[in-house]
This record gives sequence, C-alpha cells and structure tokens, in this order.
Amino acid sequence: MAVFDNGLAGYESVFLVCGEGPIEPGSLPPNPKSLRPGPGAEEIELASWQLTVTGDDVAGGSLTLSSFELQDWREIEELEYVASSGQYLAEFEVSQFVPEQAVELDLGRVQGVVLVSVNGAQAVPLLVSPFRLDISGQLASGSNTISIELIPPWRNRLVGLAIDGDERYAQFTGKENTLIASGLLGPVKVRIGGP
Repeated sequence: MAVFDNGLAGYESVFLVCGEGPIEPGSLPPNPKSLRPGPGAEEIELASWQLTVTGDDVAGGSLTLSSFELQDWREIEELEYVASSGQYLAEFEVSQFVPEQAVELDLGRVQGVVLVSVNGAQAVPLLVSPFRLDISGQLASGSNTISIELIPPWRNRLVGLAIDGDERYAQFTGKENTLIASGLLGPVKVRIGGP
C-alpha cells in the first residue's frame, strides 16, 4: 500500500491522477507557466471589482457590491450562507500593448469554480489550482474588461438551510463554526510579457 502525504487542511482537496503507464502528452489541460516580470514586462493588479450575486438564497433576490475589494464570502453577512453564483467585473487599462505579447491572467486564490471571460470572449472554466489562464490575443490597448462567474461550494448553503430549520439538512445543525472559504480571494494580476 502506498502512502501519500498531501499536507491538506480540513475541507481542502486535490486531484490525484493514477493509472497504468505514462500520461500521454496533450491528454491533460495545459498548465501555463507563470510569466514573471522582466525587462519590458508589466504586471497589473486588479484591486477594485463589482460583485453581483443573484438567487433565491440572497436576501432581496440580488446583491451588488461596487468598488469591492476581494474577500471571503464568509466575511460578508449577506453572502455567508449563499450558494448562488456571483459575477465579478473589473476594468483596467493597458497602454502600448503589442498583440504578439504573451499575457497571463492569474486569479490567485479561488474558493469555488470560475468561468473567465476577457473582453467578451467565450468563458473558460477553471476548476482547480493554479487558477491561471493564457489570455494572449484577448487583450487590447486601452480599456479591457474581465468578467468572472464564481460558483461557490454548496456546504455553507446547507449549513444555512439547517439554521433556517429545514429538516432535510438537520445533519448540518450546529456546524456554523465550520463554514468553508468561498469566493474569489485573489490577488488577481494580469501579467504582460516584455516585447
């Protein structure tokens, strides 16, 4: 029997791919190598976001936070027990951009599943860390928009339903102190390679 020490904290997980023989090249999704700032490179940290969450588990049906700094949904009273998806939106400027430059979007820490769209391009799902995406060819000189749909984990919602007295989720009663991290936590950075 093999033992694998993964060093995970409670409620964290990893994918372990096992099988016979080697993994064939191209059979797994690409894992972009992180661009590091160098001569002529630029790194833009996206600090101000708009977050909109709509669903029947949101008080009033919808919540919009403007000029929002990324944080765990457990720290936002209205989102503490929410499982509806949230839409993050950020705009940023890029000057003197050359379309051939390599560009990477690094979402930092993410608690949930995300669908990422840059300047209206088709959304790309990111399920596991590292939450980085090659967005070369999607950026433009001037104004750019990043839209991220986050689908949070369901566990906190189940605890909320138990608190509300829903007997179907009684096994989550008393679990208020065991909520798991949820949301786009960042820091989110756009890295543009040198010319």
